[in-house]
Amino acid sequence: MRILGINALFHDPAAALVVDGRTVAAAEEERFSRRKRGKRPLPFFARELPERSARRCLEQAGLRPADLDAVTHSFDPDLTRSARDTGLEYARRARGFLAEALPALDPARVVFVAPKVLTGRAAGLFSRGPLPSPYMLFVHDVAHEWRDRIPAVVHVDGTARIQTVEDGREPLVARMPRGVERRTGLPVVDTGLNTAGRPMADDPRDALERFGSAPVDLPAIGPYAVRRGRALG
Repeated sequence: MRILGINALFHDPAAALVVDGRTVAAAEEERFSRRKRGKRPLPFFARELPERSARRCLEQAGLRPADLDAVTHSFDPDLTRSARDTGLEYARRARGFLAEALPALDPARVVFVAPKVLTGRAAGLFSRGPLPSPYMLFVHDVAHEWRDRIPAVVHVDGTARIQTVEDGREPLVARMPRGVERRTGLPVVDTGLNTAGRPMADDPRDALERFGSAPVDLPAIGPYAVRRGRALG
Protein backbone atom coordinates (compact mmCIF):
# COMPACT_ATOMS: atom_id res chain seq x y z
CA MET A 1 0.00 0.00 0.00
CA ARG A 2 1.49 3.35 -1.12
CA ILE A 3 -0.06 6.39 0.59
CA LEU A 4 0.92 10.03 0.11
CA GLY A 5 -0.12 12.30 3.01
CA ILE A 6 -0.81 15.98 2.29
CA ASN A 7 -1.18 18.96 4.62
CA ALA A 8 -2.25 21.97 2.56
CA LEU A 9 -4.70 23.95 4.67
CA PHE A 10 -2.97 24.75 7.94
CA HIS A 11 0.51 26.06 8.76
CA ASP A 12 3.56 24.30 7.38
CA PRO A 13 2.28 22.64 4.19
CA ALA A 14 4.05 19.33 3.80
CA ALA A 15 3.94 15.87 2.25
CA ALA A 16 4.90 12.42 3.50
CA LEU A 17 4.99 9.08 1.72
CA VAL A 18 4.18 5.82 3.53
CA VAL A 19 4.81 2.48 1.82
CA ASP A 20 3.47 -0.67 3.49
CA GLY A 21 3.24 1.08 6.85
CA ARG A 22 6.74 2.60 6.73
CA THR A 23 7.52 6.29 6.17
CA VAL A 24 9.97 6.44 3.28
CA ALA A 25 10.00 10.20 2.58
CA ALA A 26 8.75 13.45 4.10
CA ALA A 27 9.34 17.13 3.35
CA GLU A 28 8.00 20.60 4.13
CA GLU A 29 7.21 22.94 1.24
CA GLU A 30 9.29 25.80 2.69
CA ARG A 31 12.45 23.82 1.94
CA PHE A 32 11.71 24.21 -1.76
CA SER A 33 9.81 27.51 -1.99
CA ARG A 34 12.22 29.24 0.44
CA ARG A 35 9.18 30.90 2.04
CA LYS A 36 8.93 30.56 5.80
CA ARG A 37 5.99 28.31 6.72
CA GLY A 38 5.61 27.67 2.99
CA LYS A 39 3.03 30.43 2.59
CA ARG A 40 2.57 32.79 -0.29
CA PRO A 41 3.16 36.47 0.60
CA LEU A 42 -0.53 37.34 0.84
CA PRO A 43 -2.21 38.68 4.01
CA PHE A 44 -4.17 36.04 5.97
CA PHE A 45 -3.60 33.43 3.26
CA ALA A 46 -3.04 30.05 4.90
CA ARG A 47 -3.29 27.70 1.94
CA GLU A 48 -0.38 26.33 -0.04
CA LEU A 49 -0.37 23.04 -1.89
CA PRO A 50 2.92 21.20 -1.19
CA GLU A 51 3.50 20.43 -4.86
CA ARG A 52 7.28 20.27 -4.75
CA SER A 53 7.28 18.38 -1.45
CA ALA A 54 4.96 15.75 -2.90
CA ARG A 55 7.02 15.38 -6.07
CA ARG A 56 10.19 15.09 -4.02
CA CYS A 57 8.70 12.29 -1.90
CA LEU A 58 7.69 10.37 -5.01
CA GLU A 59 11.08 10.88 -6.66
CA GLN A 60 12.90 9.66 -3.57
CA ALA A 61 10.86 6.45 -3.61
CA GLY A 62 11.04 6.01 -7.38
CA LEU A 63 7.26 6.22 -7.74
CA ARG A 64 4.88 8.05 -10.09
CA PRO A 65 1.55 9.63 -9.09
CA ALA A 66 -0.25 6.80 -10.88
CA ASP A 67 1.48 4.31 -8.56
CA LEU A 68 -0.24 5.68 -5.46
CA ASP A 69 -3.03 3.72 -3.80
CA ALA A 70 -4.30 6.77 -1.89
CA VAL A 71 -3.56 10.42 -1.17
CA THR A 72 -4.80 11.53 2.25
CA HIS A 73 -5.69 15.19 2.83
CA SER A 74 -5.39 16.63 6.33
CA PHE A 75 -8.85 18.22 6.46
CA ASP A 76 -12.27 16.92 5.46
CA PRO A 77 -14.47 19.90 4.42
CA ASP A 78 -17.65 17.82 4.74
CA LEU A 79 -17.27 17.68 8.53
CA THR A 80 -18.60 21.26 8.81
CA ARG A 81 -21.77 22.89 7.52
CA SER A 82 -20.16 26.28 6.88
CA ALA A 83 -20.34 27.35 3.24
CA ARG A 84 -18.52 30.67 3.42
CA ASP A 85 -15.03 29.84 4.65
CA THR A 86 -12.52 30.12 1.79
CA GLY A 87 -10.34 27.48 3.45
CA LEU A 88 -13.19 24.99 3.23
CA GLU A 89 -13.68 25.78 -0.43
CA TYR A 90 -9.96 25.24 -0.99
CA ALA A 91 -10.22 21.84 0.70
CA ARG A 92 -13.31 20.93 -1.35
CA ARG A 93 -11.26 21.47 -4.50
CA ALA A 94 -8.25 19.53 -3.20
CA ARG A 95 -8.78 16.61 -5.58
CA GLY A 96 -8.61 18.87 -8.61
CA PHE A 97 -5.63 20.84 -7.32
CA LEU A 98 -3.68 17.68 -6.57
CA ALA A 99 -4.50 16.14 -9.95
CA GLU A 100 -3.11 19.25 -11.64
CA ALA A 101 0.02 19.29 -9.48
CA LEU A 102 0.68 15.55 -9.89
CA PRO A 103 -0.14 14.57 -13.49
CA ALA A 104 -1.62 11.09 -13.93
CA LEU A 105 -2.94 11.07 -10.35
CA ASP A 106 -6.48 9.70 -10.17
CA PRO A 107 -8.53 12.33 -8.23
CA ALA A 108 -10.70 9.55 -6.84
CA ARG A 109 -7.70 8.36 -4.81
CA VAL A 110 -7.68 11.56 -2.74
CA VAL A 111 -9.35 10.92 0.62
CA PHE A 112 -9.61 12.81 3.92
CA VAL A 113 -8.60 12.00 7.50
CA ALA A 114 -10.96 9.64 9.29
CA PRO A 115 -12.21 8.50 12.71
CA LYS A 116 -11.10 5.12 14.09
CA VAL A 117 -13.39 2.28 15.13
CA LEU A 118 -12.74 -1.33 16.08
CA THR A 119 -13.42 -3.72 13.20
CA GLY A 120 -15.73 -5.80 15.37
CA ARG A 121 -17.90 -2.77 16.22
CA ALA A 122 -17.96 -1.15 12.77
CA ALA A 123 -20.83 -3.21 11.29
CA GLY A 124 -23.24 -1.97 13.96
CA LEU A 125 -22.51 1.68 13.15
CA PHE A 126 -21.60 1.82 9.48
CA SER A 127 -22.98 0.21 6.33
CA ARG A 128 -22.75 0.21 2.51
CA GLY A 129 -18.94 0.51 2.35
CA PRO A 130 -16.65 -2.54 2.60
CA LEU A 131 -15.48 -3.77 6.01
CA PRO A 132 -12.83 -3.94 7.30
CA SER A 133 -11.59 -0.61 5.95
CA PRO A 134 -8.11 0.00 7.41
CA TYR A 135 -6.94 2.63 4.91
CA MET A 136 -9.77 5.21 4.92
CA LEU A 137 -10.53 4.62 1.25
CA PHE A 138 -14.33 4.24 1.42
CA VAL A 139 -17.37 6.21 2.52
CA HIS A 140 -19.88 4.42 4.75
CA ASP A 141 -23.45 5.27 5.76
CA VAL A 142 -23.75 6.06 9.46
CA ALA A 143 -26.64 4.25 11.18
CA HIS A 144 -29.46 6.71 11.92
CA GLU A 145 -29.45 5.94 15.64
CA TRP A 146 -25.76 6.91 15.84
CA ARG A 147 -25.69 10.13 13.82
CA ASP A 148 -26.67 12.39 16.70
CA ARG A 149 -24.36 10.57 19.10
CA ILE A 150 -21.17 10.99 17.03
CA PRO A 151 -21.89 14.22 15.05
CA ALA A 152 -18.23 15.28 14.87
CA VAL A 153 -17.42 12.48 12.40
CA VAL A 154 -20.63 12.52 10.34
CA HIS A 155 -20.65 14.27 6.96
CA VAL A 156 -23.60 16.45 6.01
CA ASP A 157 -25.03 13.61 3.89
CA GLY A 158 -25.04 11.15 6.80
CA THR A 159 -21.86 9.33 5.81
CA ALA A 160 -18.39 8.97 7.33
CA ARG A 161 -15.01 7.89 6.03
CA ILE A 162 -13.77 5.53 8.72
CA GLN A 163 -10.63 3.62 9.58
CA THR A 164 -11.09 0.23 11.20
CA VAL A 165 -8.41 -1.00 13.59
CA GLU A 166 -7.67 -4.52 14.83
CA ASP A 167 -5.91 -5.86 17.91
CA GLY A 168 -3.76 -8.17 15.81
CA ARG A 169 -2.34 -5.35 13.68
CA GLU A 170 -2.40 -2.28 15.96
CA PRO A 171 -2.97 -3.45 19.54
CA LEU A 172 -2.03 -0.13 21.15
CA VAL A 173 -4.24 1.89 18.79
CA ALA A 174 -7.10 -0.58 19.27
CA ARG A 175 -7.05 0.10 23.00
CA MET A 176 -8.12 3.71 22.40
CA PRO A 177 -11.63 3.20 20.97
CA ARG A 178 -12.18 0.34 23.42
CA GLY A 179 -11.24 2.55 26.37
CA VAL A 180 -13.33 5.47 25.06
CA GLU A 181 -16.37 3.20 24.70
CA ARG A 182 -15.91 1.82 28.18
CA ARG A 183 -15.96 5.34 29.66
CA THR A 184 -18.42 7.12 27.36
CA GLY A 185 -20.46 4.48 25.54
CA LEU A 186 -19.16 5.83 22.20
CA PRO A 187 -17.08 3.31 20.19
CA VAL A 188 -15.53 5.88 17.80
CA VAL A 189 -12.49 8.08 18.36
CA ASP A 190 -11.09 10.81 16.10
CA THR A 191 -7.34 10.82 16.68
CA GLY A 192 -6.42 13.97 14.77
CA LEU A 193 -4.93 16.56 17.17
CA ASN A 194 -4.65 20.12 15.91
CA THR A 195 -5.83 23.57 16.92
CA ALA A 196 -6.94 26.55 14.82
CA GLY A 197 -4.26 27.53 12.31
CA ARG A 198 -1.93 24.69 13.36
CA PRO A 199 -1.01 21.43 11.63
CA MET A 200 -1.68 17.97 13.04
CA ALA A 201 0.52 16.98 15.98
CA ASP A 202 2.68 14.15 14.69
CA ASP A 203 5.23 13.50 17.45
CA PRO A 204 5.35 13.55 21.29
CA ARG A 205 6.88 17.02 21.40
CA ASP A 206 4.04 18.48 19.32
CA ALA A 207 1.44 16.68 21.44
CA LEU A 208 2.89 17.99 24.70
CA GLU A 209 3.05 21.53 23.31
CA ARG A 210 -0.65 21.36 22.42
CA PHE A 211 -1.38 19.93 25.86
CA GLY A 212 0.21 23.00 27.42
CA SER A 213 -1.43 25.58 25.17
CA ALA A 214 -4.88 24.16 24.40
CA PRO A 215 -7.82 22.81 26.46
CA VAL A 216 -6.79 19.17 26.03
CA ASP A 217 -7.87 16.98 28.95
CA LEU A 218 -5.44 14.08 28.67
CA PRO A 219 -3.11 13.14 25.78
CA ALA A 220 -2.25 9.47 25.23
CA ILE A 221 1.31 9.14 23.89
CA GLY A 222 2.24 5.55 23.15
CA PRO A 223 1.59 3.58 26.36
CA TYR A 224 1.56 6.73 28.50
CA ALA A 225 -1.27 8.98 29.66
CA VAL A 226 -0.14 12.52 30.51
CA ARG A 227 -1.95 14.37 33.30
CA ARG A 228 -1.63 17.92 34.52
CA GLY A 229 0.26 18.35 37.80
CA ARG A 230 -1.03 20.38 40.70
CA ALA A 231 0.17 23.96 41.00
CA LEU A 232 2.82 24.54 43.67
CA GLY A 233 2.17 26.82 46.60
